[in-house]
Amino acid sequence: MRLLDVGLQRARIKRAVKHVRSGSQILDIGCHQGELSSFVALGRSHYFGIDPDLAVPAANLVRGWFPDDVPTEWKESLFDHCVALAVLEHVPIGQLTGFLESARGLLRPTGTLIATVPSPATDRVLAVLHRLRLIDGMDLEAHDGLTLAQLLDAAAEAGFRLLRHHRFQLGLNNLLIWERP
Repeated sequence: MRLLDVGLQRARIKRAVKHVRSGSQILDIGCHQGELSSFVALGRSHYFGIDPDLAVPAANLVRGWFPDDVPTEWKESLFDHCVALAVLEHVPIGQLTGFLESARGLLRPTGTLIATVPSPATDRVLAVLHRLRLIDGMDLEAHDGLTLAQLLDAAAEAGFRLLRHHRFQLGLNNLLIWERP
């Protein structure tokens, strides 16, 4: 990853961790290499991550696809937070509700799904930055054209209640926090 990629990733993480309760059980969906873990109070929280591109699997980091490759023992313990930073735009729209239902099923009652999702206009900006070789632009070709309205509808259909939504990075990114009622 290039320096700008890392900066964008850290900006997403910093927005998200403000909503992670200390002492919580966290599942990081699309964890990349587990970078979120260095931003949460690990002495008081329990961090687990899953990503198909994970370089070094460990006891709490699994190489694989969510939800298919979530270890059975993780499914048996419920999480306080599922985190999906720059992930949902990669899920095909027809599979989004099922993906969100799977996340909801891993949450305790009143647990939260914390997600960042770029606005569709972001793809044009990222494409220019990629052409200028300022970013590697992880999986830009896999963005499925997800709109905020489609995401909000899928989350409601999956049984989530929206707690908070705000834009950041000049309105090009969205932070969304849903609760499992």
